[in-house]
Amino acid sequence: MIKESKKIAGLAVLLAIHILLSRIAIGPDFAKISLAFIPLVIAGYFYGSVANMFMCMLANIIVFTIFSTGTFSPFFLFSAALAGLVYGLLQKPTITRIILVNLVVVVGISFFLNTAIISFSYHVPLEGLLLSRAIRTTITLVIQIAISITLLKNSAIQQFKNKMN
Repeated sequence: MIKESKKIAGLAVLLAIHILLSRIAIGPDFAKISLAFIPLVIAGYFYGSVANMFMCMLANIIVFTIFSTGTFSPFFLFSAALAGLVYGLLQKPTITRIILVNLVVVVGISFFLNTAIISFSYHVPLEGLLLSRAIRTTITLVIQIAISITLLKNSAIQQFKNKMN
C-alpha cells in the first residue's frame, strides 16, 4: 500500500513538472524546443510503460484543459498514450534503447502521427506541415537523445531508482 502511494505521489510530481515545462520553449518560432519530455523519460525509467501511459494521457488532458486554444481531439490523447508506453521501455536503459525510444517518440509519434492528426483535424495539407516541422524534429531528436542519455546514465538518478525499489 505504501509503495503504491509513493508511486502515485512520484507520478503526480513528475506530472506537475511536465505541465510546467510544457509552457516553456526555447528557440526561434520555427524550431521551438520544449523540455517537457524530461519528466516523461524519468517516469518511464522509474515506473514503466503502463503508469507512464496513464500519466501522459492525464497530462495531455490537463494541459489541453488549462492552456489550449484549439479543439480537443482524442487522437492526440492516443498519441500521448503511445508516447508514454514507448518511454516506459526506458526502464532498462541502454544507449541503443535510449536512441531507439527517442526515434520512435520524436520521429514516429510526434513528427508523423501528430502531424497527420493536425492535418486531419484542422484540414491543413500534410506535405506543408511535414516540411515545416522537419527542422524542429531534427533538432528535437538530437537534444532529446543527448539529455535522455545524460539523465538515465547519471549515477544519482540510478541510485534514486534503486532506493525506490
